[in-house]
Amino acid sequence: MSARPSDSLLPNGVQDTADVVDEWEMVSVEEFAMVNVTEASKGIMPSFEEAKNHPDWPKWQEAIKVELANLEANGTWELIERLSGANVVDSKWVL
Repeated sequence: MSARPSDSLLPNGVQDTADVVDEWEMVSVEEFAMVNVTEASKGIMPSFEEAKNHPDWPKWQEAIKVELANLEANGTWELIERLSGANVVDSKWVL
């Protein structure tokens, strides 16, 4: 058993990489674990279809309409025909 105080905060299967030196900025193991656990929790980040089944869906639907109207009013995009072989950046609603 390790004496590290962070051991009790880590879910099974998550390893502490605090000693790893890399050119990428390291995120704390506890933060990484918390993000993964909360994303997996029901209702924290529902898909669009899941959100439509929630009782607060009318509020989400109104927020989506307002967001789309604002994006359109600001000229955020222009619809064009997709070029053959073009790499198109996809998007999704994060609810």
